[in-house]
Amino acid sequence: MSEVAPAPSVADSRGASRLMWFVGIGYLFYILADPRDGIAKLAIKYTLKDELHMDAARLAMFGLVVNIAWYLKPVAGIITDTFTIFGSRRKTYVLVTTALASLLYLALASLTPTENVFLVCLMLMNVALVFAQTTLGGVLVAAGQEFRSTGRMSSIRNAAESSGVLIASVAAGFFAAATFKNGHQASYLTSFVLLVGMVVLAAGLLKEEKSASSGIDAFYEKLGGFRELFKSRAMWATSFFWLLVRFSPGFQTPLFMHQSETLKFSSEFIGTLLAIQASGNVLASAFYVWACRKYTLRTLIYAGILVNVVSSACYLGYTSQPAAMAIEALYGIGNGLAFMPFLDLIARSTPKKFEALGYALIFSFGNISLFGSDAIGSRLYEAWGRNFSGMVWMNTATSLLVLVAVPLLPKVLLAAKEGHSHIGDVAVIKEVGEPD
Repeated sequence: MSEVAPAPSVADSRGASRLMWFVGIGYLFYILADPRDGIAKLAIKYTLKDELHMDAARLAMFGLVVNIAWYLKPVAGIITDTFTIFGSRRKTYVLVTTALASLLYLALASLTPTENVFLVCLMLMNVALVFAQTTLGGVLVAAGQEFRSTGRMSSIRNAAESSGVLIASVAAGFFAAATFKNGHQASYLTSFVLLVGMVVLAAGLLKEEKSASSGIDAFYEKLGGFRELFKSRAMWATSFFWLLVRFSPGFQTPLFMHQSETLKFSSEFIGTLLAIQASGNVLASAFYVWACRKYTLRTLIYAGILVNVVSSACYLGYTSQPAAMAIEALYGIGNGLAFMPFLDLIARSTPKKFEALGYALIFSFGNISLFGSDAIGSRLYEAWGRNFSGMVWMNTATSLLVLVAVPLLPKVLLAAKEGHSHIGDVAVIKEVGEPD
């Protein structure tokens, strides 16, 4: 049984409150400025499609290349956890990498758009944002453990990210429409301002003591502990499961091409559809707060997968604006109900002492699957004569395939309800035993 911790002091409460504000605003700003999902997302896509004349296959392959840093997020975790800059373990990484990303947005707003300009700027920008977000995750974990507020910290992160997606979904459509009239500068300059604001915020709110430990010594100490990390069967089983979950060959670039080319939806309306889907995800997240305390994780995973399969199949009727709005709302709820238990599973299966690295490692499998499946799906979309219905059937089938992998997951992780076990304590698995 767990021991009851003493109540935090006033100083602790103030420190926790300060870091909660920093984490919440930080995740919100990073989502809004993310070139993959932020307010510049559609402006970038329209530039590549209309000005640089990329088809679906080239557009997906370009995304696969410029987003390569997100597949290597664990490397950023090792570096930021191990090596300090002028004695700073977190603050300097946030300041330097966020400032670099802001300058790259300024470059996109100033330079003539060419494939090489976008390739270099977006690749470097993603590297900088990977380090910044990985460091912010380290701040979240460390503060949550120090102030015994991991639940509140995680809730703030989810709320901030959901709000960021919702805001970005609406803003992206308007900024993309403005690109045809006023150039691309509006979305890029707004992202620049957000990241500069994040630099100011980090300088004021992120306090830390200088680390006296040697980076090399810490690195060798970390290497010695890697054996425990890579022996975790729970982590590897969850990584494989997450890879299957994120394999979505039809609902990224092919969907965008179907919306913009086949159905001739305006950029504003596409942004509205993204907002509708994000709203559905927010509702599903709110529902999960109640459901995770009522039902076991196994029940929630099976139910989520089935709901996601049904909502995915609804895209067969994606033929008009009213239908698109209804389907995006349904898919947002279904996708959210499917993803929330998966995210819960990831948190439960991340080994102790490697919270940041293990968490990033599992998510990297998902990133590789997401962008790789987009490249595969986009090529098939072009090869099949832009037959979107075929992509819907493929996406529905891959969603259903995830059911086969559920029995492979450690049973002890799936058996508990929220609050009935020490979430994330993989030592429990060693006591109960993992399935063979």
